[in-house]
Amino acid sequence: MVDRLRADHDFFMHELAQAIGILRDLSKATNGQAIDKGASAVRDAILEIERRLVIHNELEENTIYRWTTTIPDEREQTDLANRINAELANRPERFSLNAWTA
Repeated sequence: MVDRLRADHDFFMHELAQAIGILRDLSKATNGQAIDKGASAVRDAILEIERRLVIHNELEENTIYRWTTTIPDEREQTDLANRINAELANRPERFSLNAWTA
């Protein structure tokens, strides 16, 4: 399960980076057909990310985050909860709550 979620994260980052690269190229493009093709590729990538993200989030929310309450050993529960919280806190500032509410 964790390997699948990690692969999803790699997929999201790769696809987003590729889409940004296409958009950067499009900002210099003058050929209408090339612009349409690039915009279509970005749209397709974003839709695929969205589709996969829905499934990914369900798995995380309904499986991984619930593991902390299904482990009988209280010490292991606490350890897992701490590790999950550390991962959630270990994100770029641009994804912080302050950045999204500002």
